[in-house]
Amino acid sequence: NHLDCQMVHEGFDVKAGVQEDTGFIYGGSQHNCGTWMDKMGSSERAGNKGKPATPRDGCAVELTGLAYATVSWLSRAHKTDASYYPHSGVELKSGAKWSWEEWAGKIKGSFDDKFWLPEGG
Repeated sequence: NHLDCQMVHEGFDVKAGVQEDTGFIYGGSQHNCGTWMDKMGSSERAGNKGKPATPRDGCAVELTGLAYATVSWLSRAHKTDASYYPHSGVELKSGAKWSWEEWAGKIKGSFDDKFWLPEGG
């Protein structure tokens, strides 16, 4: 009677949020597959049942890209017609307020530094 027949119970204990310095969405745990790009182990014989092949707790690059695309679109939607999309941004748990444009700028300004490895690096 499990939602996921491979994942261990701890895999459902996921915390997610936004890094204020980068604007990246973070979450996951070592016990779950962070995104659709990951594979949960299913072999008792191999000893990988319930263990992600690539646990990626933290900031997944594909989710960061989707977040950037989304907040950029929200910025354009709000600027084009505030009656169509009246929300100008977000307020974080810390109380910080970001416009969609500011959030997109944080992601764009941090992306290469956090995800790009130069050749030989």
